[in-house]
Amino acid sequence: MLAIEVIYYCLVVYGVMGLAVALLFLVFGLDKVEEAARGAYLFRLQIIPGLVLLWPLVIYHWRSASRSISEDADAT
Repeated sequence: MLAIEVIYYCLVVYGVMGLAVALLFLVFGLDKVEEAARGAYLFRLQIIPGLVLLWPLVIYHWRSASRSISEDADAT
């Protein structure tokens, strides 16, 4: 029974972290990663499950987009 509890709590922690990243990304990061998503509020609701499940990739792409934006700003 201990192994099942450990797996369960790991999944709960993963889900909570994913939900936190999803909410932060929807509020602060989506416009930086995808400019076409500005004002698309129903789209934001639809991508929440994917963001929760794939939050490590979301963080990676969010950071990559932030770096490219800062490099473009430095170049001009």
